[in-house]
Amino acid sequence: MNTLKLLAAASVIFVMGCAQTPADESASVANAEGVVCTRSPEMGSRLDRRTCTTRAERAEAARITKEEVINRQRVDSVKDSMPMPSAGN
Repeated sequence: MNTLKLLAAASVIFVMGCAQTPADESASVANAEGVVCTRSPEMGSRLDRRTCTTRAERAEAARITKEEVINRQRVDSVKDSMPMPSAGN
C-alpha cells in the first residue's frame, strides 16, 4: 500500500515538473504574439522537428511560394510556345 502511494506521489511530482517547463511558458507568451509551432517528421531521426513561425513569417513564405508558382507557370508556358528544334540540321 505504501509503495502504491509513493509511486502515485512520484508520478504526480514528475507530471507537474514536466508541465511547467520554461519552454512551455515562453510558448504561451509567444502564442499571444501570433507564433505557431508545428512538428514535422525529421528524415533519418525518430524525433520530430519543431518549427515555430510568426504570422509575418508565414505570410512572407506564402508570398514567396505564390511567386515561385507563377514564375514556374510562366516558364512552362514559354517553353510550350517555343518550336522544337529539328534533329536533322
